[in-house]
Amino acid sequence: MILYVDEASNLDPWWQTTALAIVVLGIAYAFTRRRSFQRKDGKQYPPYAPIGLLRTILSMSGPRAPSFMLEMSRLLKCSVFRVRLPIPGTPMVVAVGEPILTKLILTESRMKPASVYKPFESVTKGPSIFTETDETTWKHARKGVAPAFSSQHIRRMNTICAAHTERWIQERLVPSIANNAVLDIATEMVDLTVTVICESAFEYNPSKEEMTMFLSELDLALREFSFKQSANPLRKFFNGVLPSARRAKVASDRLQRFVFKVMDHYRSLKHHETEDTVIGRIMNNDKYKNDEARAADLLTFLVAGHDTTGYSLAWILLHLAQHPHEQKILREKLQATPREEWAQSAGLRSVVQEGMRLSPVAAMGSVRQLAEDIVSPTDPTIVLPKGAIVFLPQILACRNPDVFDSPDEFQPSRWDEPSELQRAAIIPFSLGPRNCVGQRLAVAELHSVIASVCAKYTFTVEDEGTSDYFLTYKPVGALLKATHVPNQ
Repeated sequence: MILYVDEASNLDPWWQTTALAIVVLGIAYAFTRRRSFQRKDGKQYPPYAPIGLLRTILSMSGPRAPSFMLEMSRLLKCSVFRVRLPIPGTPMVVAVGEPILTKLILTESRMKPASVYKPFESVTKGPSIFTETDETTWKHARKGVAPAFSSQHIRRMNTICAAHTERWIQERLVPSIANNAVLDIATEMVDLTVTVICESAFEYNPSKEEMTMFLSELDLALREFSFKQSANPLRKFFNGVLPSARRAKVASDRLQRFVFKVMDHYRSLKHHETEDTVIGRIMNNDKYKNDEARAADLLTFLVAGHDTTGYSLAWILLHLAQHPHEQKILREKLQATPREEWAQSAGLRSVVQEGMRLSPVAAMGSVRQLAEDIVSPTDPTIVLPKGAIVFLPQILACRNPDVFDSPDEFQPSRWDEPSELQRAAIIPFSLGPRNCVGQRLAVAELHSVIASVCAKYTFTVEDEGTSDYFLTYKPVGALLKATHVPNQ
């Protein structure tokens, strides 16, 4: 159980005091019960993060979660450690940033802890391919949609991405240059990726008003149900009292109505270029019980498809703007390469890989609950017990000083000749049977947008902004200014 402290909450003080007392008593009870949990086979558990319970709870449930993980790892000088988050029903909570152990856990463990993932179902109004715990159900959904991400359809969707990118350049980037204006790069990239996925995956072109509504309502719903109530399960008992919870319910209703509108539009089309779009594969899959179940998966794909890609693009462009020399190297390589070969550019791949390493959007990674004991392959004296909830923060692996020299520096050249361990450390789309089914589309979008923009334009930083973590790790308030650069 994790306590979420909301400074902007409209709860009266006595509600806050009562809720806090209940949570703290529950935490203390669960924590003291666990203190006696010791092994008798001589193996050791990972060390505890050297921080008290309250600070751990506050840090893990707030925007500092990724930096907190890095801080603990560096204090301990190790990348596998326990954190004091006494969640009922589990012997311990562990953070793992060691690449080989991470790979083992993701490939061997399919159990997603309900306490972490189930609150998302209040956003989608039911189980989805992301949260479903029944293996037969999620396998049917995954198998059904997989053909939408074949090589043929990735090319089709990437063509749509290229067209939208060119439109963004002409309608947003070029006018900003003419007016000597700045661009909030995170907002711009998220807007771009929403329009791309709506057309390429859902055969729908949202209006500007619909796009604004979708993004704002999604933020409200996710913050309450997938963050606050996931962090503090007690909040769900106050849904009728908390203004933010009532508003989030309205937001999720509006999101579902939007998805049903997209479904109705699909059914109204007399001709489909292909039935193998994401929406086509879902709408024509008779394994779904009803349209509500279809809507849950469609909303999940829409959320996952725009958020991570959009913020990854923003981080990469920000890092390039912060490093003019690297930006110049990339531009020269692209200008010396025929456009049809940009996707195969080693320089482009290195920049994208390094951007995702330094600022992984899924900074806190996946979470798994172990079905059996797992012994660390890199240190056989360390064991993670059955039932343990394991956080797999990508930011720990991506900035692991035992894997990368100067881990906090943006150095695309490190990918010229990477080691196998370095390759294993970068898993932006997770691993195993529950990895990201749409990862090939995301990679194609990243390469397409970065190449199209950086081949002709250079960016400078007007305001670096800050970083924020709320389900995804994102730049906030980063303002860039662009300049056109003719071919050399």
